[in-house]
Amino acid sequence: MVAIDITVDVLDEDAQIVCEVFGVDPGGDAVASAKGHLEGLARAALNEYLAAATGRPYPSGVRDLREFRLRLLAEHLPGGLPNDAEVAQLFQLTRSQAKNLIMGARARYRPELGALLADRARDALKNADKGDDDNHVRITASDSLARYIEDVVSATTAPAPAKRVESSQRYEVGRRTVEELCRLLKLDVKEVKNLPAKT
Repeated sequence: MVAIDITVDVLDEDAQIVCEVFGVDPGGDAVASAKGHLEGLARAALNEYLAAATGRPYPSGVRDLREFRLRLLAEHLPGGLPNDAEVAQLFQLTRSQAKNLIMGARARYRPELGALLADRARDALKNADKGDDDNHVRITASDSLARYIEDVVSATTAPAPAKRVESSQRYEVGRRTVEELCRLLKLDVKEVKNLPAKT
């Protein structure tokens, strides 16, 4: 493996947009603030061109290419797989199209993206709020993460998380579903801090 150092001139207004896409506070220097994300974008782009130039399997259709690019972004961006809103902005898509793109990429690149979504699902459970009663917690999840969680739960007889009507990204999750998710995601139920212990 060879390390390559390159210098790229980045306009401040472009760095500002990158900060906005990824929710980074630009502070007084947008380029410095966006440095990690800019480097991730550059690595992903270089790897895409290398795949094309070296004859490795390379996608031919627009959707296949977008899924491939998303896998590369997930590998090289500091935060891993971009969320639905970030994907929508990066690919100039609607939120619904972004969710479908993430789900398609997950199906195509299951080992890589499945592991990242599993990490996010574990984080959502660990950071869950108290639910309506002692047998429920409330998680925050983007549409694509909620879909992933539903897919995981579908392998069990536990009910799927219920979407809260007052919020687009909040879900009520019952104790049995939490327990099944923890089992399948290899997470200790005790790490779901806001799920009271059984009495």
